[in-house]
Amino acid sequence: MNGAALPDFRRDFARSAEYRRDLERFMKEQERERAKKSDKEDRLDDDMADLAVTVMAGDSEIAEFTKRLDNYRTATVESLMENEEKLAEVQKRLDDMLGKAHVLPNGRRVFKTKDGLRVFDESGTELSADSVDPETIENWRPNAEEYVTDFRQKQTLLEDRERKLDFLDRMDKMEERIEEGDLTQDDLKELEDELDTFTPPDIRARVEGIEWKPPSMKGHFDAASGIVPAAIQSPARSFDQFAPS
Repeated sequence: MNGAALPDFRRDFARSAEYRRDLERFMKEQERERAKKSDKEDRLDDDMADLAVTVMAGDSEIAEFTKRLDNYRTATVESLMENEEKLAEVQKRLDDMLGKAHVLPNGRRVFKTKDGLRVFDESGTELSADSVDPETIENWRPNAEEYVTDFRQKQTLLEDRERKLDFLDRMDKMEERIEEGDLTQDDLKELEDELDTFTPPDIRARVEGIEWKPPSMKGHFDAASGIVPAAIQSPARSFDQFAPS
């Protein structure tokens, strides 16, 4: 082997080793740069996703929804005032009939049907012939058909009042949420959906100026209609606090 070639060989080998080290350093640096770039892109994607989720509701959007709430509140209070008048009227008729009703020894007030065959008490419950003989009730007294028809109407009015008082409570909570601030578009959409879901149909028609025909008041009672449900005990609630000043 040529001895003179050995130093050249070692020199070339050394250069080759240095080249490999440089190449490895370069490749590692490239890998670090790619990792940094990937992390930066991931953080940017996360930031964009967060931004998309937390888009705040605009002032004009909130103002428009608040106006809707005001309109629905006004319509609901007006409807409740009308409901109160109707309740007073039907209660007066009921009181008049109760004052003229046949009274049993136990204090129970009863009404017989026009055909003189069946008897109902003041809570709308039919009594058996063993409890009271229809023949003992004078014909001049109010009949069961008149009394139970008004009794059913009162129940319907009480149910309607309770439903609308609940609706006012729900709108109060919506307004409280708006006053808390930091309302996102998703939050506002949820409030709008809630309002649309729970608005009574007659209130919606009143606000939108659409003609609305209410369903019949549980039907006119006649002797063939069967036993009448017992009175619905609705809690006494006042809507004076909701009335416009």
